[in-house]
Amino acid sequence: SIQFWLLGNLQPLSNSMMLIIVIVLVISSAFFFFQSRILDLMLMGQNLSLTMGRSLVNFQRLYIIVVSIVVGVTVYASGIIGFVGLVVPQCARILVGEKHSKLIPLSIVLGGTFLVWADVIGRNLIPGMSLPIGVAAAACGAPIFCWMLFHQTGGR
Repeated sequence: SIQFWLLGNLQPLSNSMMLIIVIVLVISSAFFFFQSRILDLMLMGQNLSLTMGRSLVNFQRLYIIVVSIVVGVTVYASGIIGFVGLVVPQCARILVGEKHSKLIPLSIVLGGTFLVWADVIGRNLIPGMSLPIGVAAAACGAPIFCWMLFHQTGGR
């Protein structure tokens, strides 16, 4: 039980749990996609958005609530799987830039792809043994994270 929560697991879920996850993820993904202009405005900073006549405090609170629900449901279903939320959005940002209307769909696709490949590597790395998805994601994500650090600093 502790291994499930700390290292994550992609075991098959019941139909009712899968339905709940799909509903939460589809609604939240659509919500954030349609909020992409506000998210782009948040990148400019609070002061600039205030000068443009838009206070972002209520949006920030709403986004924290929605993200908390999404994280709670996904962690309940699969445990903690590190590096997906850390590495994938930054890789997507490198590929398509800062615009959230492109960043959100690409992050969804890259996140799923990263998780599938980390699971494939974790199941086939050691013959006869399957690594927990959290360990496999960390093994795949750490080199990417180090590359991003090197890329961001310009090689310094």
